[in-house]
Formats: sequence, C-alpha cells, structure tokens
Amino acid sequence: MSPPPSLVPTLIALSSPEYQRVLAWPFADAPFYVAQVRRLLTDHLPKRFHQRTSCTLWLYRDGDGAEVGFGSLDLCSEYPALTGGLPHSYIPVLGVHPTYEGKGFGRRIVEHLIAEADTGRPAHPPVSDRLFLDVYTANARAIGLYEKFGFVALTDPGDFTDSDENGEPYLVMAKLLPPTA
Repeated sequence: MSPPPSLVPTLIALSSPEYQRVLAWPFADAPFYVAQVRRLLTDHLPKRFHQRTSCTLWLYRDGDGAEVGFGSLDLCSEYPALTGGLPHSYIPVLGVHPTYEGKGFGRRIVEHLIAEADTGRPAHPPVSDRLFLDVYTANARAIGLYEKFGFVALTDPGDFTDSDENGEPYLVMAKLLPPTA
C-alpha cells in the first residue's frame, strides 16, 4: 500500500478566486450524485454561509501545490432528533477534482474534516459529540469510505429523500467524536 498523499488545507471564502476555480472544475453530469456537487457548491453552500458564521470551506492542495479537493464543515442543528436537540458538526459537501480521484485525496480530506470537527467543537454551549454527514444511497463508494472512518448510518434507506434530485434516497451518517475537555 502506498503512503497517503500529502495534503495542504487552506481556508477560503466564497468570494475568493480559489472558490471560483473550484466552481469551474469539470464534475461529470452523471451519475447524479457527482453532478449534484456543482448544485451544492453554487446553491446550498452559499446559503449556509449566508445564514451562519460557523460554516467553513477548505481548499486542499497536494505537495506540489495542485488544487486537488475541497471540503466544508458547519455547526448546525439539522438533526435535532438524533442529537437530543443539541447543535452538531456537519459536513455539507466535499469533493475531489476529477483528475485526482482514486489517489487517496478523498480519504485525506475526510481525515482533515474529522480533526477540524474534533478540535473546533466548543464545550460551551453543549454541542453533540457526533459529526454528521449525509450521502446518497446510490453512492456506495462514498458510503464505504465514510464507514472506514467509523461513520454509521443512523437512518434507513428511504427515510430521507432529496426533492432536488428526483426523490433520491440518502442516509444520515454520524461518527462519534471524543468528549470535549
């Protein structure tokens, strides 16, 4: 097994040239769960940034400086029934540039987002000890990746559907984070 690729995360703003370059990445139009990355970047993520100050976005570069991926993290209250009403860390969207898929960058991005969720979680007010994400049931590759990091499905396929994607079912997954000090 080859060593994991190096990854340099940089926080970026939606108004940055880096974000504009990410928007121009050649994401495929099919399958739908790849095509929806562009929708999430152009519609969903800006709404999160506008509604809250807790949403962050990273651009990831490899050791040579090539822009290979992006990831976001938010502190929100989208799943109160699964957190006892507490706010929780949430990964709204992450992606790897199509040129760099299958090289381990997705794994490194998930590692970074988990570490950020763990270290950035405030002790007061109380915040859930789970990091959440959701993923389309058709995206078996992503589900497998998340499971390797200890994410477990908290919902059954079909419990939630995405009206923006023709009712496609998705899972809500979460990973237990260490207790805050």
